[in-house]
Amino acid sequence: MSTAHPALIVEALEPAFTEAAAAWAARLGLPLGGATTEEFAVQVGAQGLQLVQRGPEAPGPVRVDFVEGAAAHRRKFGGGAGQMIAKAVGIGPG
Repeated sequence: MSTAHPALIVEALEPAFTEAAAAWAARLGLPLGGATTEEFAVQVGAQGLQLVQRGPEAPGPVRVDFVEGAAAHRRKFGGGAGQMIAKAVGIGPG
């Protein structure tokens, strides 16, 4: 029986983030690694967490920031159940 490689790993973008990457790997139940055979990686770096698809034709990383910008304003001052993020996670009126 062959062992399949996981499709998703957690990795540190720089050595300074190795401990944080290990904590996220444990929290998410994902392997920590630097192997290049996985299709996707959750990367931990100076800009926070990002999800990347690996490969030469892969698009850039995906990041979401709820701390600054328009998302922070909506979070702090309302927007509520009518916001797209609220709808995406199933929050309804009331």
